[in-house]
Amino acid sequence: MSTTVVFMQVSHKLTAPHNPALEYYKQVYAKCRGYHMPEHFMEIPTWIAVISGMLPSDRYEKVLHVVTDVSETVEWANLLPHGAIIMMSVMDVNRKIVHALLQQVRRKFVLGGYVDPAQFEQYHKAVWLDSVYDVHHAMPTSVEQHGDPDYSLFNRMSVIPRLKLSEGCLFNCAFCTIERKITMVEWPDVLSQLRALRQLNFELVYLDDKTFGQADNWAWLKPISKRIKAFNPQFRGFIVQTTVPMMLKHFEEWVYEQDVAYIEVGVEHVDADYLGRMRKPYNLKNLMNLCREVRRFNRRGTDVEVGFIPNIMFALPDADYTSTIEWVERNVDIITFVNPFILCQYESSKGSLVESAEGAHDRDENAMVKSWLTDDEVYASGVAMSQIMNLTR
Repeated sequence: MSTTVVFMQVSHKLTAPHNPALEYYKQVYAKCRGYHMPEHFMEIPTWIAVISGMLPSDRYEKVLHVVTDVSETVEWANLLPHGAIIMMSVMDVNRKIVHALLQQVRRKFVLGGYVDPAQFEQYHKAVWLDSVYDVHHAMPTSVEQHGDPDYSLFNRMSVIPRLKLSEGCLFNCAFCTIERKITMVEWPDVLSQLRALRQLNFELVYLDDKTFGQADNWAWLKPISKRIKAFNPQFRGFIVQTTVPMMLKHFEEWVYEQDVAYIEVGVEHVDADYLGRMRKPYNLKNLMNLCREVRRFNRRGTDVEVGFIPNIMFALPDADYTSTIEWVERNVDIITFVNPFILCQYESSKGSLVESAEGAHDRDENAMVKSWLTDDEVYASGVAMSQIMNLTR
């Protein structure tokens, strides 16, 4: 008899019902070739595909359940077979919902994620995993530790899947939690990821590397692109994330030789002094030169253009957003859209932009209210975010 495993994902309609960025993304994605956003999450939860690939289908019946109403989920989950296992990834934005489910659902839970696991020790039916690769410790029968990721639970969705060539980042931005060490993914593991993508409907692939160009294997994109096009002729190219200097140096090569279609760039805040406070690896002259080169490149009159997507940060302490708004206004002709981020302060952050972070919403990426902001600063940050989104819709 097979074991039922439920991969439970909380809809962002519950975790971020009032986040204006969600409606913004729906509008701008509709205008960008290849972009798709599923109804309940910004992108496929990769952990589900990784664990699903480890669970042989002859031993495990795998189910995807999206939580849109906690009461309805509780009623549904309590009707599952008694040996069923519910898996969830816990983050600050959904941890209260996870607690509510643990208190009301009479089934075993396997949890992991980005919060302190000590808060779940009170639940004897819950097992915490530090890594997806520890899943064999929580399952009743053997697993295939090195199985290809399995996206079959998402095969009817139009999505933007992720592909990982490296982990880590060598920079030291004050707000970041990423380890300052580069670990490259081996080629056989890349091929495993590519085999899994055959199950999906997509036009773009998002490179999960935190600063594209740092790892020596970035030139693998060209052979990877050829392999993808062999089974998916609709493939348009890659989305990568990087720094201002890295894009300035390489973007033409990436577009022409590596099939990069869109580049997300860590602009964050257009203020020289504040960039130093954030320990960002660029200066305003770098940014001015990048804008000039992107404009020149995209105005050549050819079909080949580069999508330019600046990351902009809000809820910053002691910040004046005037210069950032003015920069967006001056360059709106070359900006595809922006990624608005709300500052959160985690224990694992490499540095601190704030002296203390003990507020109820300080780790909530969907809440502008932070303990380090006054009411006026919360309002000003929200207005700035709305202005920038309106300029780039």
